[in-house]
Amino acid sequence: MRIGELGLREWVALAVVAGVLVIGASFYFAFDSSNGSPAPRPAPTPQVVQPTAPWQLTWTAVTPGGDEAVVKQEAAPAVDFKFDRAPFPEVNDDGWRVSASTVFAGPAGAYALSISYRGEIGVSIGGAEQKITPAIGEASFDIAFDLAEGESKRLFVRLRDAAGEARLSARIVKRVAPEQP
Repeated sequence: MRIGELGLREWVALAVVAGVLVIGASFYFAFDSSNGSPAPRPAPTPQVVQPTAPWQLTWTAVTPGGDEAVVKQEAAPAVDFKFDRAPFPEVNDDGWRVSASTVFAGPAGAYALSISYRGEIGVSIGGAEQKITPAIGEASFDIAFDLAEGESKRLFVRLRDAAGEARLSARIVKRVAPEQP
């Protein structure tokens, strides 16, 4: 049979097959075939930015009665630690907290304070206390902030050991706009 001899029935069948191929190809390229969800686009990698000044750490012992005593103050280039027990022998386990603060003055732009923690957390950026939903176990979140030209912001993070392991990681990242499709 030659193409000129195709009847209506054959042309309809060819049109259906062509339509199925087009639709199938669009699903193949637009969806992840392993689970049927839209194919993920790689997220832009955030750029970690160093604070303008070292982080100032204040380690405080807290008694069951609520009395507090500063145990140690130190400067650190980064905030990233984990303790299974109290950080100092004179401090009771689950009876201490650490406060970390720094000043950040970078180029104007969009930034975030990226936090991972286990314990009770408090955060303020530029003096504004941030509302944080309490978490059981380990949690992470980013708090976005903008910096105008010539502006600086004080970043403050407080972690209290609640029970078990205490962990805190805080870093400043430059927010990158996602790529447009």
